[in-house]
Parts: sequence; structure tokens; C-alpha cells
Amino acid sequence: MIEERLFAHLTRDSALAALVGKRIYPLALPQNPTLPAITYQRISTQMVLDRDNAHLQRPRFQFDCYDRRSIQAWRLADALEEALATLRGEGDPRIDVTLLESRNDLFDPDTELHRVSIDAFIWFEKG
Repeated sequence: MIEERLFAHLTRDSALAALVGKRIYPLALPQNPTLPAITYQRISTQMVLDRDNAHLQRPRFQFDCYDRRSIQAWRLADALEEALATLRGEGDPRIDVTLLESRNDLFDPDTELHRVSIDAFIWFEKG
């Protein structure tokens, strides 16, 4: 499953792990989270059948980088983008490329958390 490969890759990245360890969560932060932390979720999936009949998928993922300070959330986003840039190659599933689409700066006044939201497309071949 692409989510398992994604989590494994991000938690093995030394620069990202130095910032968040394994605090990378699907969908939402836990209650009273230790920060900084990252959440991720699949937003949508585009199915593609190429001319060689390979079954490609292009899901859009949203990643949210949280911290109490804006500058720290941005630093975390930079490290996340560098880790995503190396997410490709052989494995199960085989990932062709990760393309970053957008980055947004957000603030939640209720929790007083800063969040940098990143959207990325991850092209992979479903086996």
C-alpha cells in the first residue's frame, strides 16, 4: 500500500526524523500532540492506463506540518519537501515520481498552531 511505503520512507529520512522522529500521523494529530509533527492524507486518486497496460495511479496527498511557531513549521515543510523529492524507485509499489503542487501557510486560532500545508502528487505503479 502506498501509505505504508510513504510512512516508511519519511520516518527513515534522517533530516526529517531529527525534527519529528516518528510523529507522522494519518489524517489528524492526536490529542495534546508533541510538536513538531506532520499529518498526511490521500485527497484523491487518478487512475491511468498507459500504452503498455501498466496500471498507474496518481494520488494527491496533503501533508500538514505543525508547530507552535510559524518559522518552525516552515523549516519542517522544507525538510518534508526534501524527503518527498527522494521518494521514488523500486519497491512495492514502485514509485515513479513525486511532484509538489502547492504550499500554504495557515494558523488555527483555537489551537494556536501554525501549519504549512503541502499538496503533492505521487505517481506509482500498482502491482
